[in-house]
Amino acid sequence: MSGFAGAGLDPSKHAPLGSRHSAPKRTVKEAWDAWQEGGDGSSGPAFLATLVSWREGTAAQLLRQRRLVGVRPPTSAHVQERLTHYLAVAARGPRSTYAEALAASRAGVINELRRALKRAEIEAPVRSG
Repeated sequence: MSGFAGAGLDPSKHAPLGSRHSAPKRTVKEAWDAWQEGGDGSSGPAFLATLVSWREGTAAQLLRQRRLVGVRPPTSAHVQERLTHYLAVAARGPRSTYAEALAASRAGVINELRRALKRAEIEAPVRSG
């Protein structure tokens, strides 16, 4: 997960909870634009804080895929970390909307899960029944 630090993210730190003395909350679009522009170190965590439900829901959807008997599926936390990774990649890439970044992140994780499933199918012993 060393890529998180390079993207301005530290998994051990969370976006501030805020208080009534804090600046007004950014919209998702504003937070995404600030992260893409390479804003201060809080831009990435601020954007990710707006997506907690999306990451949790997307991970749950992706984990409902077909599974192989005897192969341990990834955890929800792992899938959420991979979604975050792909969002960080998109933030450092060419200009895009946050909706495009969400779609690219989801597609990246789907591809990873498909490759892992294919690998598991090849490596899994054939069971006769």
